[in-house]
Amino acid sequence: MAAIAAAGFLAHSQMSDEEESVASSSITQAESATSAEERIPLPGPVKLVWHRDPGEVHRVHSVERVTMDARPDTPEIPAQHQEGINESVYIHRVTETGDDGSVVVEMVEYDVDGSPTGVRRVMWVEPPGRITRVDEVRGDSDVSQRLFTETVAMALSGFPEGPILPGESWTQEIVNPRFPEARVVAVSTLERLEERAGRAVAVISREMNLEIPTAIPWPSMVDNDPSMHAEISGVRAHTTMESQLLLDGMVPLQEIYQVELESRAHVTGQTPDGPLDITGSVALRIEGEMNLIPGG
Repeated sequence: MAAIAAAGFLAHSQMSDEEESVASSSITQAESATSAEERIPLPGPVKLVWHRDPGEVHRVHSVERVTMDARPDTPEIPAQHQEGINESVYIHRVTETGDDGSVVVEMVEYDVDGSPTGVRRVMWVEPPGRITRVDEVRGDSDVSQRLFTETVAMALSGFPEGPILPGESWTQEIVNPRFPEARVVAVSTLERLEERAGRAVAVISREMNLEIPTAIPWPSMVDNDPSMHAEISGVRAHTTMESQLLLDGMVPLQEIYQVELESRAHVTGQTPDGPLDITGSVALRIEGEMNLIPGG
């Protein structure tokens, strides 16, 4: 459920220049939320089992701080720096379940004022909690971004087949059949088990490296202007994430993540002043946090 929004840098193609005070509180909630936890002594390894019931619904509050720096190769064109905050609420609803434990989850995004953003995704999850497919049913993001979203979600999901002890890790090498150019390696570690309000919580860290050597189109870079063409190449992305999940079902209580992405960009097209042909580098940084809304 949570991995797709943890790949949120692909879910939000536009950045808004909102006031810094809008979402500053959520990024540091983990410090106060973990002060009263206690370590749980373990008699042996534990099994991380992802489970959802038919019709199960969760509400998640998401905040992202996004920074982008673009540096054209041509000295006459100034570098660009953008900062923004994305804040939203996701409604996760289990719409289908299978006898093998597989589920289909629908995700609908809303602004914090309750109005829908028009973004809706459907996610297929197989045991043990591995995302195998993400479809963007509606939304304004382009195909390349949707494939990014799916690939990162696949990499940042799933648990070991067998029991595991705190401190042990597992590695996944992901190849998305719909995006074979991407090479992804993700390493996850069960850091510890804690007790919160009488329930066991698993703390899991994940680290992902993604490389895409080939050029891919990125229409939203030029606001989907049909007279312009944009693509990125040589993408290298590094993502770290810490998840706090209820052990009985692996429902995420909180996920904090950071993304560092570098690539080359090429923009061509026709402007009122004549033809345009620009190359340069793009660096993107995202700091995000997601929290399960109590009672949701």
